[in-house]
Amino acid sequence: MISGYGQDNLILERANLPSIFPVVPYYEHGWSLTDDLIKSYRFSSSTFHFSWNERMKKKFLNYKVNKKVFITGSPFLFYKEKENIKQKKERNSIFFVAHSTPLINSDTTVEYLDKLIKKLPNAIKPIDICCHYFDYENFKSMEQLGYNVLTPGKVFDNNYPKNFYDIISKYSFAASNQLGSYTLYSIDLNIPFYLVDEAPTFTNFGGDKNVPYKYQVSDYKFTKKISPLFTKIVDKPNSDQKKLADTELGINSRINEKELRKILIKSLGNSFKNFGDAKSLIKAYIKPIYFYFK
Repeated sequence: MISGYGQDNLILERANLPSIFPVVPYYEHGWSLTDDLIKSYRFSSSTFHFSWNERMKKKFLNYKVNKKVFITGSPFLFYKEKENIKQKKERNSIFFVAHSTPLINSDTTVEYLDKLIKKLPNAIKPIDICCHYFDYENFKSMEQLGYNVLTPGKVFDNNYPKNFYDIISKYSFAASNQLGSYTLYSIDLNIPFYLVDEAPTFTNFGGDKNVPYKYQVSDYKFTKKISPLFTKIVDKPNSDQKKLADTELGINSRINEKELRKILIKSLGNSFKNFGDAKSLIKAYIKPIYFYFK
């Protein structure tokens, strides 16, 4: 099935289930750094939830959310491990642009990004730029300034994990002015990550229910706690960075393939007895059809 970042198929493949099998549990699509448990997770119609790690699972307990939470880790790792992706060091550095969404704008501009990259140490240059698909149109003009501007592609593309790893695995260094999922994926590939300058400010002009009108990811408590780990350029990730990535990606706490399969099958059965799971089942079939024709 077509899904956001191709993650449904990654989950089903790991569980040894066919790609037409509906993923009824709600799951986290990226690294969550917010102080609160976002509303999309708290109020999803599914009774089962797949979390990346123990920190996120504890948030459900703290908020007394009536859901069964299972740690699956990041689905992207399923692809990385299956394909045995390794760092290739074919290019020097990649800069990840903190992305906007159809409802949220970033104040990052071409002029700002050009100045920021030019100020970075020569040791990590040349630097290519990787954008989310939502931002690619805004930054592809930087190719006229001599940059290589890349994107893994559209969100609802099952080739997204492959495209992403084809890009990131080529680099010796990674950088951004904001922490994001790319931070953890870089470290997991033994690519050092460097956090630079001030984080962008986002404007929630479209009324996204999960974030305030104005915010910076750098203001979150957890972000403040871990950001000092990434303020120096290093040749390879240190032990503290590796520990963080392993923990946040759920590498050592995730359920195994057989458990994942049992939960997915049980959640499908629940959809015939529980109204919330029935809604999630309907969504699981309607969304791929909608995005296929979009």
